[in-house]
Amino acid sequence: MAPWAGVAMLVVTGLTIIVGWCWVWAGLTRRTRVVAMERLFPYSPTPVIPQIQAIIWPAVPVVGCLWIAVGAYSAQTIIGHETLFERTIVIFLFALVPLIAVWIMCGQSLPTWMYPGWRAEHYYRTHPKVAEKELNARTARRFVGVRA
Repeated sequence: MAPWAGVAMLVVTGLTIIVGWCWVWAGLTRRTRVVAMERLFPYSPTPVIPQIQAIIWPAVPVVGCLWIAVGAYSAQTIIGHETLFERTIVIFLFALVPLIAVWIMCGQSLPTWMYPGWRAEHYYRTHPKVAEKELNARTARRFVGVRA
């Protein structure tokens, strides 16, 4: 039973990472929208350590998928099946994380939909009155009088 507990831990950790990232990305609650728009790169006028956030936020869902892929690899190993597919996925995801980092450090940009706050920005563009109520004045100014 112990090996399967490890597999479950890997998969649950990966799912938790992905769900947490999606929660902030989707901006389902007032709090997540405000945090995304006022503190997170690239939407905040004053993001905390923007160079690091530019790298971390697009890599987070990849890391979540990596945990799940390692869990799948472990499960196939426990069962005794061939693991070529799982190994390939794990290697690809491990390579993708530094590739994203190098891409961004070389000054290339990623699409804004890869960052938390993308959905919040669309929400506030279609609901400027809500933006005035929820956001601080400096951030809300971008949405006043704007219609998507």
